[in-house]
Amino acid sequence: MEKIFEGIYRFTAGGDNAYLIKGETNVLIDGVREEYAEEYISAVAKTAPFSDIKYIVINHSEPNRSGTLRAVLRENPDITVIASTAGLKFLSDLIDGGFHSMLAKDGMEMEINGGKMKFTYVPYMNWPDSMVTLYKNALFTCDLFDGESEFSEKYIDAAVEEIKKLDYKHILPGSGDFFGEHGPTAVFSVKNKRDTALILYSSVYGTTREMAEIVEKSLGGIKTEMYDIADIDEITAAEKINKCRALILGVNTINGDAPKKLWSIIGRTDKQSNKGKPCMMFGSRGWGGEGLYYIEHHLKMLRYGVYKKPFAASLRLKDADRAALKKFAAEFAEHIG
Repeated sequence: MEKIFEGIYRFTAGGDNAYLIKGETNVLIDGVREEYAEEYISAVAKTAPFSDIKYIVINHSEPNRSGTLRAVLRENPDITVIASTAGLKFLSDLIDGGFHSMLAKDGMEMEINGGKMKFTYVPYMNWPDSMVTLYKNALFTCDLFDGESEFSEKYIDAAVEEIKKLDYKHILPGSGDFFGEHGPTAVFSVKNKRDTALILYSSVYGTTREMAEIVEKSLGGIKTEMYDIADIDEITAAEKINKCRALILGVNTINGDAPKKLWSIIGRTDKQSNKGKPCMMFGSRGWGGEGLYYIEHHLKMLRYGVYKKPFAASLRLKDADRAALKKFAAEFAEHIG
């Protein structure tokens, strides 16, 4: 393992970091993917015998953070696993057989090597079990600030506010290099701030396309991106939904349903990133317009913040429809601020 600070060592494999606190009490912080278990076990053992390790803290139980836990417990079954309430539950499902555990309550502190170790919950970074661990002046943040993950803006803001309350000098993330105390908090928040209203639509005869163009022009100064789903691949569209500030969907109806590609795009999105996300819907309908309402129902089930009842026009737009749609879009713009 690489010594990065006095008493703190880092192991890196597959782009992920795991740490060891070495002192009178030895503590492992997180792990890496199971495929690197042999390499990880060897590196730890050369730095501190497993018989001398008392705790392993799992800040987040996703397999790229907990994949080596099983191997650690094989080396020393007496090691105590420290995790959040949800973390211990998830780990019990991931690990065959029982293990010694300690619940890390939010805000709990314990004495380690003459300093404090403190646990702070930062849920949905990116599972509900996520927490960060402060040891003396080093903050182990796991997925938070790892430079890879994308999270819901409201959870980012909540996590950053919690981080600001902590007295640290170094941030040690689950991926990438470490930061100083003024490192990533502001940059991370700006990087993940969603400022774009994304307009996706599907149109066969042009009416829903015309509606999309009206909506785009009626959102005031809000920054927008607009795509016909025929012109964008499903993965890219889903990523844009995950990162947008607000979602606006123009849905037509084909054979009594929404377009299959639109269903596929939504199916690729991240539920947590989009929970509560403002979503406005519109579309042209023939005799039924089922597609628009099926998508509305599905998005409500996914807990998007669906705005009012979708705006539906029959077959082709009339002047009254255009005026009403402009008003509907302007009200949505005011709604999202």
